[in-house]
Amino acid sequence: MRTYDFSEEGDVKLSRLIDGAGLASSRAEAERLIKQGAVEWDGQKILDAGYLISTATSGEHILRVGKKPAIVVRIGMKHS
Repeated sequence: MRTYDFSEEGDVKLSRLIDGAGLASSRAEAERLIKQGAVEWDGQKILDAGYLISTATSGEHILRVGKKPAIVVRIGMKHS
């Protein structure tokens, strides 16, 4: 499974994370995909285009967008 490391601080819109991971061609497309029910975060379908991801706690999460393979999103984790 592909891994995307995300290290920004503060609350971040899920659409921004999807765009940054290359799972959508733009934030607007990412928001459209969310509204259409094509996005899952840790197995939960997200329908709110303004959904915020908290970066206060580091960890790994599973992100699935449409029919593309799911990816692992690592938030605030240091890697070697």
